[in-house]
Amino acid sequence: MVVKGKISNELIDKAAKADIVQICRDNGFELKDMGKQYQVVGYDSLKIFKDTNSFNWFSQGVGGNSIKFCQTFLDMSFPEAIDYLTDSEMKEVKVVEQKPKEPFKYYFENAKSFDKAYSYLVDERKIDKDIVAALHKKGLIKQDKQGRCIFVWGNNARIVGASVQVIDPKVREKNDRNGYVNKYVASNVMSNYGFNVTLGTPTKIFVFEAPVDMLSYWSLNKNLTNCMLVSMDGLKQQSVFNFVEQMYLTKGTSATEGVFFGVDNDKAGHKFIDGMFENQFKFNRLIPFDDQIPGHLVEIYKDVSKGELSPNDWIAVAAVHKALSNFLETNDLTNKWGIDCFYGENLKPKVEPTPIDVREESEKVVMDLKQFKLSNGDFDFRSLFKSKGVDTNNLSFISDKVEYYHTMYKEIGFEVTNEVQKDWNDRLKQEHAYQIEADLFESAFIDKDKKVVEIAKDEETNKYKANITKYSNQVGYFEADSAEEMTKLIKVYGFQAVDKEDVKKYKKQEKKAEVKQYAELSR
Repeated sequence: MVVKGKISNELIDKAAKADIVQICRDNGFELKDMGKQYQVVGYDSLKIFKDTNSFNWFSQGVGGNSIKFCQTFLDMSFPEAIDYLTDSEMKEVKVVEQKPKEPFKYYFENAKSFDKAYSYLVDERKIDKDIVAALHKKGLIKQDKQGRCIFVWGNNARIVGASVQVIDPKVREKNDRNGYVNKYVASNVMSNYGFNVTLGTPTKIFVFEAPVDMLSYWSLNKNLTNCMLVSMDGLKQQSVFNFVEQMYLTKGTSATEGVFFGVDNDKAGHKFIDGMFENQFKFNRLIPFDDQIPGHLVEIYKDVSKGELSPNDWIAVAAVHKALSNFLETNDLTNKWGIDCFYGENLKPKVEPTPIDVREESEKVVMDLKQFKLSNGDFDFRSLFKSKGVDTNNLSFISDKVEYYHTMYKEIGFEVTNEVQKDWNDRLKQEHAYQIEADLFESAFIDKDKKVVEIAKDEETNKYKANITKYSNQVGYFEADSAEEMTKLIKVYGFQAVDKEDVKKYKKQEKKAEVKQYAELSR
């Protein structure tokens, strides 16, 4: 029986005191005890706090009391949650009164050396070494005595928090095995803030989920100026508004050139940006790999469009799939508004996604698109979704999103790939690998015995082969799975990079000497 009419404050207060731990256990959520809090198994960064009887789903920027938990994870309306939580069998807990929050104090013991943090950032994560050195010199990146990398949050020359990254591979592996986190926010930090760097006089803000993503983007764009680079340590709308406000208060400037969101190319990232676009502000997508389309899906879109739409209109089908579920092949949606007319359905939090027939869903899209093709060759996406009964409040958001991807595919282009990647550090590592490969192909290598190595790539096996020659005769070879591995092998075998033209001249001269010597011996 759901409560009706006006709900009293007393009833709301009673519902809020219902034990979240009991709610979790009664509804099949598995909890891992981590001291002052529980980690909800199977959910990225979802924590239950014992003292405050509250939860926070950090990756989604959602948190609150028992009522909010039921609304979020049990798909209950507010009255349904009140009714459920005030049941006589529901245990009430006493919330511990929280002391006023004290200002953040930097409690880490800095190590004398920065070598482990430097190696982690530069060698493992491929962050630009000049950026790392500059931020370390300014005291914004440190290494503590436990060997952790500390990203210091600055606010108007004050330290107001820190992001912590475990960098020892053995510790990271142990934490993964035991369900502990390897990156987290320090205690008692300034709320809804994060690691940030200002370059010049800022007129735009670049927003990322984590410090490493932020530094990866900067490494790929070293000419950035007049901007603020910020990390939310998760997905938190309020953090964005706090940074916008702080930029005005400390720098006297506004983000007149916009706020750019470099969040991950996944469900959480896309839902977050959808929510930000509901606010009246100049927001822009800066999602890495956002132009990638899985190759096997391209074949489906083309096939179902053949004979029904113009040859290149399959990109409209791709745009619909991208906007609604980010090319997922399950019935899970990635749009914040829960629009499910194609490629998925609104799932309750604990329901596991199941596979969908992408071809069948794409055929439905094609049949509907035919009705809304305009004389100029474009499509009326607003009318398309209106015909499917999409709520008026969300009609502009979803049609604008589809239009964005359709225009991008048509005018800027797209990349067909076997596997769509996720974040800016993936992009940085990819570019790093491309550069290593280019350097390999552009150079030859020679050792102390005058043996020469030249690199080729076997397109069938996708392996890199190093052919070892002396003069014109091949005397051996070795192979590697990646350009980076090949570079390491070359160093192990004692070869040094040389200009290919010099090698050709050298070989030619040595060959002439060899022929002359042979001729003299034959007399």
